[in-house]
Formats: sequence, structure tokens, C-alpha cells
Amino acid sequence: MKHAAVAELIRRRPGPAAEPVLAAPGSWEEFTGTELSWALADTRWAAENMLDLAQTLTTKLPGTYAAFRAGVLRQSKVEIIARAVTGLDPDEARAAEALVLDRAGRLTPGGLRPRSGGRHRGRPDKAVTRREKGQQDARVERWPEHSGNAGLAGRELPPADVLAADQRISWWAKELKKAGLDGDMEQLRALAFLDIMLGRDSRTGGPGPDPAASGACLPPTESVLPAGFAGGST
Repeated sequence: MKHAAVAELIRRRPGPAAEPVLAAPGSWEEFTGTELSWALADTRWAAENMLDLAQTLTTKLPGTYAAFRAGVLRQSKVEIIARAVTGLDPDEARAAEALVLDRAGRLTPGGLRPRSGGRHRGRPDKAVTRREKGQQDARVERWPEHSGNAGLAGRELPPADVLAADQRISWWAKELKKAGLDGDMEQLRALAFLDIMLGRDSRTGGPGPDPAASGACLPPTESVLPAGFAGGST
């Protein structure tokens, strides 16, 4: 019902020369996201996501919208389907929706995600559009963990850069392990991540890791790209 109310807000806040609700995503009046974030006591980013999802459900995914309102689909699954139809027109989105809607409630998120993107197969232009739209939301998120620690993550980043960064983290974690630092590989990767970000060397307390200076040979990114990874399906 909250998303239904947000869709009505969009209808009442069209952007300049835009058709209410049927406008392209993000074409609502400039300060609608701010208005919604204040009304919900949430972040502007969360409000913009809700606006985008409400409009996608209203204009492209009537079956998903009905299942959401009936409680058949929880919001996390609705968001998976909505993300999968980014770049598709309403007819294509409904066709993609029809492929998964009858079993979406029974599928795990991991099972739903690849099935929802079926309409992008054979349409590289749509996959590129979807990836480019996602890159517009590139960001670094910081949040408190329930334990009292904190989390940090980059989202919607270029796949090749993410793989290269992941290689760098694994390489430095192995160097820390060789030096005898305590922890399993996951803990050492987390420490390596911080070392690289902060420019420090946890072995000595001095300047951070330098692969060139250490003689480390990192494989080229292309050699470890899984098939299709950079093609917009992630």
C-alpha cells in the first residue's frame, strides 16, 4: 500500500512536460525524492529507490504488483524482478514477468535472479542499457553493524574493476598470512581491504602495499573474468 501511495505521489508530481506515472523513470518533479524522504524519515537515496520501484510496478509489472499487494511476493523479490526489467519497455517487461511470476514466490532470490533476466538474452543493447543505468547509482555505502563494528561497500561498480580490486585484496591477504598475522583468509582479506584503503601495512605499521615494489605478479583482469560477467548480467 505504501508503494501504491508513492505511485499516486508521482502522478501528482510529474516533471516538466511529463505524462503522470507513464513518464520515464526519474522524471518526477525535482524535489519529490526530498519530500518523500522527509515523509518517511528515511534517506534521499531510499526515497528515490522507492519512487523508482513504485513507478516500475505501476507501469511495467502489474502481475508482480498484484502479487506484492497480496503478500505472495516479499519486497526483496519484487526488487529483483524490477531490476531485471530495467531498460525494457512495458510490453517486454510484462513478457519477462510472465516467465517467472507463477513460481516467483517459491524460488529463492538466487534462483529468481537469473530467471528474471531472461528477456535480456540475445539483446545486448538492453543489457548495456541496464548496466549503464545501474552505474548511475554507483556509490560507497557505510553502515553500523549490530555488533558495534561497521561495514563499508562499493555498489554498482564496473565489473572488471571489481575483479581487479578483489585480486588485489586476495594478493595482500596472502602476503599478510605469509608474514604470520593471525586470522583465517576471510579475516585477512578484511584486514587487507583496510590496508589498501588506508595506505598502511599491517605487518610493519608503515606505508601500504605496493605490488610493483614487492615483485608481485597479479594476473590480468581479463584472465579471470567469468563468461558473461562483463556483459551486463550482473
